[in-house]
Amino acid sequence: MEDGSVDTIIDGLAKFSERYFDRIHGQGASSTVSIKWTKEFGPVYLFRKLWDKIGLGRLLCKLMDDAEVASRYDEAIFAMVLNRLMDPNSKHHIFRNWVKTVHAEGLSDIQLHHYYRALDFLYEKKEPIEQQLYGHLTDLMSLEVDIIFYDTTTSYFEGEKSDEEIAAYGYSKDHRGDCKQILIGLLMTKQGIPIGHQVFPGNLHDTKAFSRVITDIKKRYPIDRVILVGDRGMVSEKNLDQIKALGMEYIVGIKLRKSKKAQELLSIRGRYKEVSTNLKVKSKRIEGENYVLCYNPEAEERDKQTRKIVLEKLQKKLDKLGPSGLVKNRAYSRFLTVDKASARIDDGKVDEDAKFDGKYA
Repeated sequence: MEDGSVDTIIDGLAKFSERYFDRIHGQGASSTVSIKWTKEFGPVYLFRKLWDKIGLGRLLCKLMDDAEVASRYDEAIFAMVLNRLMDPNSKHHIFRNWVKTVHAEGLSDIQLHHYYRALDFLYEKKEPIEQQLYGHLTDLMSLEVDIIFYDTTTSYFEGEKSDEEIAAYGYSKDHRGDCKQILIGLLMTKQGIPIGHQVFPGNLHDTKAFSRVITDIKKRYPIDRVILVGDRGMVSEKNLDQIKALGMEYIVGIKLRKSKKAQELLSIRGRYKEVSTNLKVKSKRIEGENYVLCYNPEAEERDKQTRKIVLEKLQKKLDKLGPSGLVKNRAYSRFLTVDKASARIDDGKVDEDAKFDGKYA
């Protein structure tokens, strides 16, 4: 079809639907015509087509021994995925309420226990599902899996009972430090297609989780060249050594203020090259590795204002409370010089901190 022809068809169908709807609501239609119920069908139809094209149903059934059970679990898993896409809710709500609001053959026959047992099946067959799905998607979508993006998130639990082996208190990205949680790591291609995930104890640091994932990638995916992409919260010298030892490459952020190469990076000669609005870069090869120094004028102004507020608060606390307790506060201590029982804001440290405004690497 020519560009725009699909939109024209959709607009025409929408106008036809509006006219038909108006007629059956009293504009020339018999008063005996009424609408008793409606169910959503469009998303069900679309996602069923995608489900079948990706081959998820066939893949799941192939991994199940009992054909009758397989069909039930397949539908239960499809229902849970569909619900997650349309109206995320609990498995109990899906069974009791949500399936009644969508028009999808087979879902009304699924019992509550099918949902929970299907989850057990997914847990047990996680690795073969991901590996076979990866192979199928690589062929179907012609995926180029040379760059793999990795990131983590946390998911917390409410209530008293939880699996002690994996649910634990840790740094919460949901800002719920009062709840036990798990850490979830996701692997994606450069097209944004997920190809694998791992679940870790909630108190595991990102750098240690990343270390486990590095080894897993090399073992599970037969890829000749892999470039791992991760943010600075996941990086440690040990991780980078591990990546290199496995013959992989990486693009990672570094903690510029803590980097031994910070001064060398900040003193790169030459002008910045403008990449886009509020993003300029310089690059330099140091000890066989490429470093890119990024500068964001907007972030620079934001960093200046943040430091100004911190220094104003710090001075008030020094005047009122003295140095007690402030030296242990990282936001304050980096600006302080402490002499026995006194402390003062060190202008030299303030100037040094300003060199990093709006910059990252």
